[in-house]
Amino acid sequence: MVIARLRALADRPLTDRDRSRAFTAATVVLIAAAGLLTLTASRPDHHRPAPPAGRGVQAGDVSHRDRHTVPVGPPPEVIAAACRFTVGYLAHLYRGRPVGSIPATTAAVRRGLAARPLRVPAAMRARHPRIVGTDGHRPPRHRGWVVGVEVADGGPATYRLELLITDRPPVRVTRLIED
Repeated sequence: MVIARLRALADRPLTDRDRSRAFTAATVVLIAAAGLLTLTASRPDHHRPAPPAGRGVQAGDVSHRDRHTVPVGPPPEVIAAACRFTVGYLAHLYRGRPVGSIPATTAAVRRGLAARPLRVPAAMRARHPRIVGTDGHRPPRHRGWVVGVEVADGGPATYRLELLITDRPPVRVTRLIED
């Protein structure tokens, strides 16, 4: 008897009232599932909150994977200098701007670039390069940073510039690291 009633209920057409109840029930189930996943998902290391200002790095701030090295990226002024240099360098490379117009670099770097001019094909000059990412680290035995700048120009692949940047004022590129 119960099964027959359930079959009859399942076989009848849905009314507007039934549709709205079904929609509400599905919405509640989806929101509950999203909330449950948010609460139970483990937090990746790169999304850990920063330690409170003024207390420095404590032992609890470092995960078990990186207890031997505390990951610290370049300060904003170093990244800004890398981006300023890269924009000027790309304008020189793609648009033929003079080497002297490249900002945030030393005279020695400018002289080195002027001494070895690159021959850029016309197809490459027609592209529009842009910076798509940066990262950096402190090299051993050096007071400065190595900053990698990822560049995309609309071609088939991105490429990377490696820059050695001093962290003493004025912050600027002291070397373009080549393979």
